[in-house]
Amino acid sequence: MVFQAIEDYLETLGHSGRACLLRAICETNEQPLDYHGLAGEMLQLLFSVSRSPYAEETLPDHLAAETAGREGATGKEGATCVRYHSDCPFSLFSSVSDNKRRRAAAGLVPEENNLYTGAARTERNGV
Repeated sequence: MVFQAIEDYLETLGHSGRACLLRAICETNEQPLDYHGLAGEMLQLLFSVSRSPYAEETLPDHLAAETAGREGATGKEGATCVRYHSDCPFSLFSSVSDNKRRRAAAGLVPEENNLYTGAARTERNGV
């Protein structure tokens, strides 16, 4: 029921609902959602299809997407989420993987602009 609602919502955004949901399931299991707080943990839980005792019977495609993601995360040859890209060009990670906390943790934000280390921010435009 939840997956159907997500598929319907993605359809209203102009995406292929089922294909994009499968891609999201795969990618969420391929890349951990570190630095995304509670929202990341909730997505990780939601997209862990194998936790359902009925997944094999009722959600075989979703389970296959999760399995592909988990195998891709371990570096298994040929196991990646690329197979879902052709049916869904939209990635959940295109909007969340470049968040400020992740960049700050990776040291990609200049210290003066890093709100997460407690450093003072510099004024913009020389003001």
